[in-house]
Amino acid sequence: MDANYLRVFDNVLEEHQIDTLLDSYRASHAEKRESDILLFDEVNLGKTHVQLAMNVIKVAEELLAYYKKLANVKDYQMPAKHGFEYPRIKRYYNSSCYFKDHIDAADYESTKRFIGFLFYLNKPDGGETVFYNGDEEVVIEAIPGRVVMFPPNWTYPHRANPVKSGEKFIMSTYLHYVKE
Repeated sequence: MDANYLRVFDNVLEEHQIDTLLDSYRASHAEKRESDILLFDEVNLGKTHVQLAMNVIKVAEELLAYYKKLANVKDYQMPAKHGFEYPRIKRYYNSSCYFKDHIDAADYESTKRFIGFLFYLNKPDGGETVFYNGDEEVVIEAIPGRVVMFPPNWTYPHRANPVKSGEKFIMSTYLHYVKE
């Protein structure tokens, strides 16, 4: 993992924006996601709150320009045209929820992702995101308004630590390659 491309930005979302996102989650029917590597509830804002999803994408687009500058990403390193995946809010509702070691571009459909965004919406007890840098772990605390950006490919494996008590809300979206 090249730590230069793993970036943490604090205070990206304001409290009223976070409240709006959490209210939209609570007003929606969350889908239970469960497999051998994950267990949580999820709401796709593109299915339930399209305008709110577009507002999140606008924030992500603005953050992308700053990310590229800080990480010294040249224009040729990313496509000129790209799309966004609709943001999804995940709720880890107790300590039995998990997202084990994984990458976010792990199959044919998801390999169109080239930059990941994780937006933290609350401060749980536990629930950190852990990236692997060789034998070293990079632990990212869940703090409301914080956003983590990273390439979601095989060089950036990570996991979500379980919450110790309470619940964790996190929102993800991704930049996508698109057909010209």
